Amino acid sequence: MVNLSQAPVMDRFSGENSLHWVIQEEKYFTFYNILSEDKLSWASFYFDGEGNTWADKASNE
Repeated sequence: MVNLSQAPVMDRFSGENSLHWVIQEEKYFTFYNILSEDKLSWASFYFDGEGNTWADKASNE
């Protein structure tokens, strides 16, 4: 895994414009070699409001 200490911060996700957010963050994950099994955990740090509610539900399934 790449050193992320100097990586740019991902965009916040509040539940709006989800397709755009997913496309942008997939580019981020690819560039920084984030493993597939780590993507949801990593992205969940950037969820607000409805985005956080969705992540909570997804992690309980």
